[in-house]
Amino acid sequence: MESPEDGNIMLELIRNKDWSQTSLGEPEHWPRSLKVGLDIILHSGYPMFIWWGPDLIMFHNDAYLPVLGQKHPDALGQSAREVWAEVWGQIGGVVENVFRGEEFHARDLLMYLGRKGFMEETYWTFSYSPFRDDNGAIGGLFCACNEESAKIQQQRRLSCIKDISSLSARYRELPALGEATIKVLEKNARDIQFSALYLRRDDGLKFDLVAGSKIMGSAETFPAELQPLVGEGDEDCMIDHLQKSRQIVIADDLEQVLEEVRHEDGKPINSVAMVPLLKPGQQEVTGLLLCGLSPYLEMDDEYKNYLTLTAAQISTAIADVRSFEKERKKEIALARSEKRFREMADNVPLIIWVTDKTGRCTYINKQWGIYSGQSESMWKDFGWLEAVHPEDLEEVKTNFQYATETRTPYTQNYRLKDRAGNFYWHVDSGLPNFDENYQFVGFIGAVFNIHEQKVAEEQLKEKEEKLRLAAAATNLGTWDYYPLDGILQWSDICKEIFGIPVREDMTYEKFLDALHEEDRERTDLKVRAALQGTEHYDIEYRVVRRTDGKERWIRATGQSYLNDKNEAYRFIGTAQDITDRKLAEEQKDDFLRIAGHELRTPLTSIAGYLGLLQRMIGEQEKTRPFLDKCLQSTLKMRSLITDFLDISKVERGELSFKMETANFSAIVKDTIDNMDLAATRHVLDLHLEPDLYIYGDEERLEQVVVNLLSNAQKYSPKGQTIKVQLSGSKGRIFFRIQDQGIGMQQKEVEKIFNKFYRAASGSKVKGMGLGLYIVKKIIDYHNGEIRVQTVPGKGTQFTVEFPEIEPS
Repeated sequence: MESPEDGNIMLELIRNKDWSQTSLGEPEHWPRSLKVGLDIILHSGYPMFIWWGPDLIMFHNDAYLPVLGQKHPDALGQSAREVWAEVWGQIGGVVENVFRGEEFHARDLLMYLGRKGFMEETYWTFSYSPFRDDNGAIGGLFCACNEESAKIQQQRRLSCIKDISSLSARYRELPALGEATIKVLEKNARDIQFSALYLRRDDGLKFDLVAGSKIMGSAETFPAELQPLVGEGDEDCMIDHLQKSRQIVIADDLEQVLEEVRHEDGKPINSVAMVPLLKPGQQEVTGLLLCGLSPYLEMDDEYKNYLTLTAAQISTAIADVRSFEKERKKEIALARSEKRFREMADNVPLIIWVTDKTGRCTYINKQWGIYSGQSESMWKDFGWLEAVHPEDLEEVKTNFQYATETRTPYTQNYRLKDRAGNFYWHVDSGLPNFDENYQFVGFIGAVFNIHEQKVAEEQLKEKEEKLRLAAAATNLGTWDYYPLDGILQWSDICKEIFGIPVREDMTYEKFLDALHEEDRERTDLKVRAALQGTEHYDIEYRVVRRTDGKERWIRATGQSYLNDKNEAYRFIGTAQDITDRKLAEEQKDDFLRIAGHELRTPLTSIAGYLGLLQRMIGEQEKTRPFLDKCLQSTLKMRSLITDFLDISKVERGELSFKMETANFSAIVKDTIDNMDLAATRHVLDLHLEPDLYIYGDEERLEQVVVNLLSNAQKYSPKGQTIKVQLSGSKGRIFFRIQDQGIGMQQKEVEKIFNKFYRAASGSKVKGMGLGLYIVKKIIDYHNGEIRVQTVPGKGTQFTVEFPEIEPS
């Protein structure tokens, strides 16, 4: 034998087994012929085994393991007489003949094996051959086998189902159909030991016996009726459970239905199945099939499927018989009700018509006269065509003539003139009508007014065309992405913007490849967030045009649509070239940066000189107030220029941060101490928890405190209290500033962090609308959050939240 291979279970077990405890002894003493035989079977994918020596020591390959079932792994090295003791009386004599030199072949042989904890009905095709040792004598038995159980069982089950399917063509009454069904089932006693067919009463309270088979070994007969609930609140009732679940119900306690019955060989039948009979195409339980289950078969999916298919075929046969009875009654009723039909048709709010086999109109209900003003003499035969719009007339004639000649359903949209001479859109639908001999006798149809729907469709087309023209006029590209199918559709304008040939098919991967490498990952994450429904898709990115290699700025917006599984099935949007706008913004930022630097230098000098003058003049009453105002104005001007410079840096992503461990408590306290609050005469209510640390830029954090506190001063009356709170909890720092000022409308809260936005309620307060925009950017950089709570006329509270760290 070769060295062990990965996955070869039996090769490994043979090598690891202690063979000294068997009559074969250690492997090195085994006959060479045995080793060669083992090498062959162990590397075969076909079930094989060798029984060696007088003790019939068992060897087998991996493919044979399903045959053994629970007998594995103990079977290896054991005597075949012990391993297959349950069938030795069947094959023992055959094995002896093989050791005398005879070969044996079997096809579809029935054998009851105890491999699954019970005696199982199985079928086998196999051959026994003498296996010779090194001296040419018969040393063992070789077998190649194949299990045919599934094939044999499937054949007999399909035959049974086929026989049942043919019954409805021969039987037209339910009792006869039931008896014939039971006789078919009796022929397949290996699957169904006994059976009974019950149908539910119309009131649904009980099931009545239609037919039942003979029960071997028992004088018991089936109950004449079954009741779903045997007692009030009895939830264990099998029939009640069957009606609720519409699934097969298995009872291991046969006494729930019958006294003990036995298999034909005397073995008790312990299980019974109740299989629901469902109305075809519906879930309504119309009856049940009671089946005695074979004690020699496992209740696996195949067994259940057979019972389900059998019940389905029985249900179909029952439905066919009932349908036949119903159709027969219906034909009688229809023959008596032609007059009633016309009376009914004249009173429905639809136009109903009937033609003969040549297409001539023989009947139209009175609704047609009310609508068109035509009398019977006018609409008779083909007169009704005079009401059809001239532009639609030829198409209506052609289509209706074709339907009449081919006897196929007819549907046509066209305009009909009313009694006032106005034309309205209608849909005309007709079905071919056949008599009891299946001879074509004409059409019966109805006409519906669809004018409003048609006008709406035309308006929608007009809007879509306007949108297409608008997109073309503004050079706006459109795209449509179906993520589940991987389909991406771009308009010609969209492809032109990206520099992609118009005829080229697009994919999401090609879209990503077209992006600037610095924007690719950011854009991909934005798309994925939009597909999950967590973010609105509005993004600016750069592309490198494939046709000319030029870099362009694009703004894209889109909307995703989710199905009931919360999966994006469609993602649509627009793309616009904004390169010119971005260049203008860059020029503006450059101007602001240069102008800011140029203006801040002289203002710094002015502020310095004003401060020097203050100290020189001292407390002179007449001069000091003017100097104070000059200095305050200069400082405000310098603050505005700083904000402009910061905006320019933010837009370019160049706002610098010096990140380090910082005592945020100290930053807040020092900033408040350095601010001149006396001038506004506000009262500060401070609650500051000490020694709260954050990883951040002290100067930028001070900028946040100054801006929020300055806002509270500006937007609340002088003398009012401003509450400042600083606290830590669960690894987070909370900084709150609450004023008693004018507050804001809720619609303004969503915009206050936008650049240059100033709340309408604070229009009398001076400012450029830049502070909160910069504050939000600083807080975002520090992985923080800022929230706003406001009540008009009562004040506003800003809450800033940062992650807390341990001091280094």
